[in-house]
Amino acid sequence: MGKTSPSSRLAAGGSGRLESRTGFTLIELVVVLGVMALLMTVVMPAFTGMAGAQGVKANTRVLMQKLKLARAFAVDNHERVALLTPTYSDLSTISAGQRTKYANRTYRACLVEYDGSQFNFKRWINGEKWDFLTSGIIIADIDDDIGYDAGDFSNAEEIQNVDCDDIGGSGSTNMHGVVFTPTGKCTNDAYVVVANDVLDSSGKRVKGKNSTSPNRKKDSSIKLDKFTGRVSLANEY
Repeated sequence: MGKTSPSSRLAAGGSGRLESRTGFTLIELVVVLGVMALLMTVVMPAFTGMAGAQGVKANTRVLMQKLKLARAFAVDNHERVALLTPTYSDLSTISAGQRTKYANRTYRACLVEYDGSQFNFKRWINGEKWDFLTSGIIIADIDDDIGYDAGDFSNAEEIQNVDCDDIGGSGSTNMHGVVFTPTGKCTNDAYVVVANDVLDSSGKRVKGKNSTSPNRKKDSSIKLDKFTGRVSLANEY
């Protein structure tokens, strides 16, 4: 009596053939999706942090170049030049939408005059326009040390009566900025802090609202030397 072959015992309906399998079972798909979700929760924060750091680096270098150009223009034209960096409080007279768009995210060079006690807006430099940092990057503060100090712009000058018609204002307002003299000096020693963050409706850093130094390790600082006017990178995340 002959033996039944394994294939004939396994074949459905006595066909004598193994049925080929295409696709996945529901359980296998669920397992794969679960593993993918777990990997995403691990990888995405690291990827987001890396992208933010690269954004800070790129914007810091662009802003450094703009500061150097402002200084060069001051020397070449024997003028006082301010690179304006308006803060949230500077733009209180314009609409909420424009305020959010421009505050701590823009810069523009202009000529200024000094009357012995304060700097006054003179006129925009021909060809200059408002330049923007990329989304999610801000100028966090301009003060006398490296890193973030609760939005302190104490080492920036307050330029009086800046024309703000082109950003939705009416008339003029005062704006903070860095000033270079005709000899190429900066009016103050200062650190310009560039950060990966956004502002809330009150002008506070969203990621750092519960700390005076929320993302210090992820901020970059540009150093301005009062006596030489030199613009250099103080630290970079």
